[in-house]
Amino acid sequence: MHRELSIHNVTWHYIEKTSAKDIQYLAEHFKFHPLDLQDCYDVSQRPKIDTYPSYLFLVFHFPYYDQKYRRIRAHELNVFVGKGYVITLSHEPIPLLAEYFQEVQEKSAKKPKHDKLKNTSGYMLYKILDLLFGNTARLLDTMSQLIIDVEEEVYSDNTKHAAKDLGIIRRNIMNLRRHTQPQVRMLGQLVALRTTFMPHTLSVYFDDVHDNLERMWSSIETYRENIDGLHNTNESLINQKTSEVVKLLTLISVGFLPLTLLSGIYGMNIEGLPFANHPGAFMLFFGVALIFIGGLIHFSRRKDLI
Repeated sequence: MHRELSIHNVTWHYIEKTSAKDIQYLAEHFKFHPLDLQDCYDVSQRPKIDTYPSYLFLVFHFPYYDQKYRRIRAHELNVFVGKGYVITLSHEPIPLLAEYFQEVQEKSAKKPKHDKLKNTSGYMLYKILDLLFGNTARLLDTMSQLIIDVEEEVYSDNTKHAAKDLGIIRRNIMNLRRHTQPQVRMLGQLVALRTTFMPHTLSVYFDDVHDNLERMWSSIETYRENIDGLHNTNESLINQKTSEVVKLLTLISVGFLPLTLLSGIYGMNIEGLPFANHPGAFMLFFGVALIFIGGLIHFSRRKDLI
């Protein structure tokens, strides 16, 4: 779906669910490099920025939290920016971007006041990035709450369930790091970039987005350290519980060892064994075994073994 609008003498081409027809349209109306057009058609490109004399080609990833699958995913947005135009292409709908397009479309109908700075495609790019990265920043609040919840699980008796949740959060943090790290460098390049459609007055705006992204990166690194610490703690608690179970099973085995020994000896039917024909032999041996087990338990408790 290809829609377009003009505001401040800048045309925004909004392309959702990119198709071969859309790529053909761009090839016919703009002098873009064929490899850039191919990248728009392919899926799962890494974030990058390609600079040309007359335009920029950028690939962004905007992470979001898939509540159904408890997984961090990312919307991929391809952007062409040149003098007087901004072209955005995505393979799937990006709800926030669609809402913003509708908002800009409504403003364009009101003939807004001319502004020299806002009359550039670079400023429109800034507004798009500020909106989408700002939404991504709110994702960190979700991650923070998930870490708090799993911390409660770790220090409760639900360590087995916590191990699975820790694994899910670690995977999500790795996904966030993979999407965020290259884009920190990209925004740094945009801050220093100077073209006819990216005047120096815009650097402070892109620098603000860059600072926000760096703060996100710092928070993600902190979350990674926290979740690694919780993972190690959870492993220690699980090992401790396993050790206690092993000690208990060992004590039970040792406690029944006398009965096992006696049953093995008296089960061989050897004549002349003491108390072999005594009517109270069974109760006698059983009583001795219980005394042995009781003494073993008392000794273990005194030594804090159980």
